[in-house]
Amino acid sequence: MDSIKILSTFITLLVLSIQDWRTRELDARIVYFYLILSILLFFASTIILDTPLYMRLFYAGISLFTTAGLFILLYKTGLIGDGDVYIATALGLMFPYSDTYKLTLQAYGLLPPSMVIIFYASVSALVIMLTNVLQVIMRYRGALERLPQGYRIIVPLLGRPVKIRDYLNGKFKHYYPLQSFELDGEKLTVKFRLVTGVDNAEINDLRNIVERGLLNPDDYIWITPGLPFILHLLIGFILVLLVGDKPLLTLISKVI
Repeated sequence: MDSIKILSTFITLLVLSIQDWRTRELDARIVYFYLILSILLFFASTIILDTPLYMRLFYAGISLFTTAGLFILLYKTGLIGDGDVYIATALGLMFPYSDTYKLTLQAYGLLPPSMVIIFYASVSALVIMLTNVLQVIMRYRGALERLPQGYRIIVPLLGRPVKIRDYLNGKFKHYYPLQSFELDGEKLTVKFRLVTGVDNAEINDLRNIVERGLLNPDDYIWITPGLPFILHLLIGFILVLLVGDKPLLTLISKVI
């Protein structure tokens, strides 16, 4: 059963990662199939697992708290889509018990594998964000210095500046603006936002502002690819198979 869990998870995360990277959209059929499969395998594993009931409940509780709980919170703040929530919840159901480690290179473990997947995925995302900051500092120092003081740290973590002309021409099709432009008569107000999203009306409004000469098309707008987190979940899953939970246990022991 653990082999089925690992193989189905790898295939699902790989396919969805490619979709997420290319289009920022997930195939709902794959997402729902994987979620239903995880529910069935969770109950099957819980029934046949030879451990006390309180231990099964304890591990399942931690697993779902660090997957479904965390991702529902991120979804409520608008940082991720509902597909990410379903996949994270499915991972929590697929890998709540430490017996999964017997099929990894580590061959043993203590923490719920789903919890460790989320940790490694978060570290992976953080590395990408810090790499983006370095690129922004090296290539767009001028645009960075024009940011309001309070946004000079957080905005480069999330995105990078591009010319408004390139953005309106569709060169960055699956990117979202970290700025909104509001026009009141001839007064233009620019606001920054950390929760992203865009629709055609907003793009048309930005195009209209440029055509009226209130924005230079060669000025910069800060955009973000959003948070294609499925790819990071795939990285986290692979790392669990390779190194288990030892790095996270070591970190916890040092902190405690």
